[in-house]
Amino acid sequence: MADYILTRSGDERTERERLGAIQAYQDPPTIKHLTAAGVSAGWRCLDVGAGGGSITRWLADRVGPTGNVLATDIEMDLLSALTVPNVTARRHDVRTDPLPDNEFDLVHTRFVLIHLPERDDVLRRMVAALKPGGRIVLGDVDFSTMRLSVADARYEKVGQAFDAAVRLAGWDPEFGSKLPAMLERHGVADVTGSGVCDYQRGDSVLTTILSLTLRRVQPLLLAQGVTEQELDYVHELLLDPAIALQGPTMWSAWGVKR
Repeated sequence: MADYILTRSGDERTERERLGAIQAYQDPPTIKHLTAAGVSAGWRCLDVGAGGGSITRWLADRVGPTGNVLATDIEMDLLSALTVPNVTARRHDVRTDPLPDNEFDLVHTRFVLIHLPERDDVLRRMVAALKPGGRIVLGDVDFSTMRLSVADARYEKVGQAFDAAVRLAGWDPEFGSKLPAMLERHGVADVTGSGVCDYQRGDSVLTTILSLTLRRVQPLLLAQGVTEQELDYVHELLLDPAIALQGPTMWSAWGVKR
């Protein structure tokens, strides 16, 4: 079983900043899809890999006092600060720890399955955790669409090292586009998907997330032959509004358990 390479241990400040940027960037579309899924009062929800807890809080407010949210993660430093009456925060490794069957009206996860070589088994158990008629909403990313607006050999070298390093760690960096078909393969009905690829200037939320992610995996990039000087150059490049980045495609997919 591969280790999770974005653990917050050792660099908590950077990871908090990275999670905050991801929430600012991706919470609005996630909430749009959860609203369309019909999340309402009284629902029992499971938020897998809840991270900083922003979607957990939204779900808790949406389901109200007659509903509840189970928020799980392998690291509890951020989730343990949640003090919402209808939220239970629990340390849980979705790869190995059990989930109840036929329990939830909604299962949600975002940017989790891409990291897991066991993603098929994990999704099977998440679908099993839904009640019949329950909704599943997934979000993930496809890095294959990422392009810089100008040709730059050092950026390309870092990008190739990132791709190689995360594949060695068990990621599928093109996973996001596979979400709809994967849901259908696991028996989910009425599957719908949506992919959004933004184009943003340097020093935007998109380039900030990329820069912070590269910082989190820096040891793996160095092991691929990238130098610290090359990484420093790319970090500075991503802060330059004269360039732009066509980002990874952010995919969402959702459906109903038969």
